[in-house]
Amino acid sequence: MMAKSKKTLVIDGQVFQTEAKDRGMGRYSVCLVQSLVRGAEYEAVEIVLTKNLPHGPRQLDELKTLFAGAKLTLLDLKIARKGGVGFATKHNKNELNKFISSRADLNDSLYLILSLFQEPTVSVFPANVQRLLVMYDIIPYLYHERYEPIMQYESYLRRFKYIFEADQIFAISQSVADDLRTYLGVPDKRLTCIDGAPIRTNHDLVKPSQSELPASFVKGDEA
Repeated sequence: MMAKSKKTLVIDGQVFQTEAKDRGMGRYSVCLVQSLVRGAEYEAVEIVLTKNLPHGPRQLDELKTLFAGAKLTLLDLKIARKGGVGFATKHNKNELNKFISSRADLNDSLYLILSLFQEPTVSVFPANVQRLLVMYDIIPYLYHERYEPIMQYESYLRRFKYIFEADQIFAISQSVADDLRTYLGVPDKRLTCIDGAPIRTNHDLVKPSQSELPASFVKGDEA
């Protein structure tokens, strides 16, 4: 059994306050955080949320149920307005630095960003932490001619700096890790492919009840 770390894991959980919460990225993030909390490899797990997106009692109670055992903390993290992330980036960095420095238990903690590009949230790394990042893809960058006209592209590109600031990047597939290495020059030592973990899949084959399968599914042309 892995020894329990004396460090606290702080997670940027703003994605759970956006429309992505119940889509693929959000559901993946839920499974990942639940796995991290259950693993008990850290002294504590704390999830940072923003006061500037929905956070009423019902929403917070739902998150407390999903992540039982983790602490939820609301901070004044600004969101992007009309695609502009400059002010929010500077403000959020200062807000997180004050938060980290005010707590002795967060000295030399780990800080994980789950969703770097999710609008309208603005996720940044504070100082004096080990910086961790989950990466899903860089498709809008690779296919910019297709995506630039239909998204807030300048906002998207300005967030790339945190890819290069991250101490460790967790790519959700080998192809994502290859893209980060090939097109952005991220060194292998900063890349870890987690290959779809920790999504739980039932591999048992289930045959529908009261069904009969034909002897063959595809037949060639008869002579």
